[in-house]
Amino acid sequence: MHDTILKSYLDGFANDLGYRNGDIAKQFELFASYCVVCHGFTDKFDVEKAHVGSGNDTGIDAIAMLVNGKVCHDIAELEDFIDLNQKIDVKFIFVQAKTSQKFESGDILKFGNGVKDFFNESPSLIANEDILTFREMKDLVFKNARKFHPGNPTCELFYVTTGKYEQDKNTTSVQGTISADLESTRLFTSVRLECIDAEKLYKIYRGITRGTDKEIEMEHYIALPEVEEVQEAILGRLSCIEFLKLICDDSGIIDKNIFSDNIRDYLGPSPINAEISSTIADRNKKNYFILLNNGITAVAKKITRTKNKIIIDNIQIVNGCQTSNVLYENKQNITKDMHIPIKIVSTTNQEVINSIIRSTNRQNQVQPEAFESLTEFHRKFEEFCKAKNRDVKGSIYYERRSRQYVTDDTVRPIQIISLSNLLSASISMFYSEPHSTHRYYGELLKANRSKIFIEDHLLEPYYFAAYCLHKLILELRKTPESKKHSFARYHTLMYIWNVLTNGEKYKLNSRKLAGKVTDVFLPYVDDDNNFLKICADGIHLFYLSAKKTHIDKTNIARSRIVTEEFANSIRPETYGL
Repeated sequence: MHDTILKSYLDGFANDLGYRNGDIAKQFELFASYCVVCHGFTDKFDVEKAHVGSGNDTGIDAIAMLVNGKVCHDIAELEDFIDLNQKIDVKFIFVQAKTSQKFESGDILKFGNGVKDFFNESPSLIANEDILTFREMKDLVFKNARKFHPGNPTCELFYVTTGKYEQDKNTTSVQGTISADLESTRLFTSVRLECIDAEKLYKIYRGITRGTDKEIEMEHYIALPEVEEVQEAILGRLSCIEFLKLICDDSGIIDKNIFSDNIRDYLGPSPINAEISSTIADRNKKNYFILLNNGITAVAKKITRTKNKIIIDNIQIVNGCQTSNVLYENKQNITKDMHIPIKIVSTTNQEVINSIIRSTNRQNQVQPEAFESLTEFHRKFEEFCKAKNRDVKGSIYYERRSRQYVTDDTVRPIQIISLSNLLSASISMFYSEPHSTHRYYGELLKANRSKIFIEDHLLEPYYFAAYCLHKLILELRKTPESKKHSFARYHTLMYIWNVLTNGEKYKLNSRKLAGKVTDVFLPYVDDDNNFLKICADGIHLFYLSAKKTHIDKTNIARSRIVTEEFANSIRPETYGL
């Protein structure tokens, strides 16, 4: 790779996420896929699960399927999500990445043909297991077409290289042909094929990893009275044209990451949103927009004021996602006379941020899991992880709020444990249900609500589950063969727990258990040789158990039958602990 800056970003990405196998081409595929997918949505994204680039990949390196703004990695999770929602807004994203500096029309055509074959009712190209799994998910989506809202799915294709993109007749013609062919299927509301070059990739990655600084002109505002733990707060009116600068990237595309802390994703043309659109389109009403709208609430790391210009560091819209998206969709109708009420609070105190999120979203009907991370249990666990890091070789950080460590250079992404990670690790270890981890985390939380994250539970067992998951992911990412074992990660955690506890059932509020975790379990797995052996034994036993059940290979990780066979085969006494 000749681009020094891009090589530096790639090295940082590989180091931050634990990809140490030295395969530059694969690392770039993962890097490019991570950038273009994360640029368009706010949820956690496991890029390895999206990666399909290997033999028989039909010219596609990665696939992401977004349903109502959430990336679905597994068909069981997709089934949950479709059942949970009366309406589904679906986006398909496809990525092809090349380390070469050229945008070859032949390679773009091959990529496009692979995507067209993906949606063909009778595919003609030989496809690997990953592609087949995504096709199965695609079929499930279209079987539920009656739920499509506001329209059919959208389809986005990204062809990425390390060079500089300059349009020519060949590439433009190929792009047009691919888009037209996909549009002719009548499966999509819209189709977009974009060529991403090194310069564009720089900007995307910087936006994802460093947060964003936004500069706006705001003539009419007041500084609110000083409040403890709040550096500054302003309340005022902002031109809707200037507001678009807050929510869009340098290309004028809405930046979904700015809504990471918003409780609800954009709902599309709901009755209220349709009414907002109608107001914007009405020449007589649009000037009253500021009076008809409840306004925007945002939090930021820092606010810098210079006369009428305001620079906002790492802004998050915590209330006003619906209004923001409607304004963006109707930007052609926005005039200079349209304004919106806005409140911006500068604070780094998480409890203040949580209070703002709660109070500004109280009127909305939201799913219970949206507020789960704001509870006392998770607040204490976040602090416990930071304190415990002094006692172990590695370090993990619990991310209660999406992207809360994005501007902290001391925390690598591989060290971050999310709520969904913790939930999956905990039910795998403590309740021997690794086969359930493929479900949508909201449904998983609901199903286990009476036995997980309880106020009187001690934090040591949860820390152990999170720490083991972190160490296991690190090991799985060390070699090119890691991906084929990654789906066994939660069964491996179940194995570790059963072996170390010698099969004894402990309650999670047991002081005896907390003591064992601290004095015996953590020191044992902190020894790399012990950890590698116990993980290898667990993965090997998982494969043996799956083979006995004759379950199809693509379903073994989510089969209760395989888990039961696996549990019956574990012999903890062989370790002599």
